[in-house]
Amino acid sequence: MKKIPKKKLKILMAVFLGTGIWGIFLGMILPLTSSFPMYITILGVTQLGLGGFFGWRYLTQEPDINNDDNKRRRRKRYR
Repeated sequence: MKKIPKKKLKILMAVFLGTGIWGIFLGMILPLTSSFPMYITILGVTQLGLGGFFGWRYLTQEPDINNDDNKRRRRKRYR
């Protein structure tokens, strides 16, 4: 898979986990007059799964070994 920047993974993980928890909570609170709360709960579980996947990608991603060297090279080029 393509390497994703760690900052982007953190943001995606927070968004998916937050909306997943919110969806499950809202789906459990709404009255069961129709199947709408069930759909919200299912989508919340899906969001939690996506948040877990991005969290796994964040935790298992290999560190940038040459990250400092690339920053130094960029600074030297633009001066």
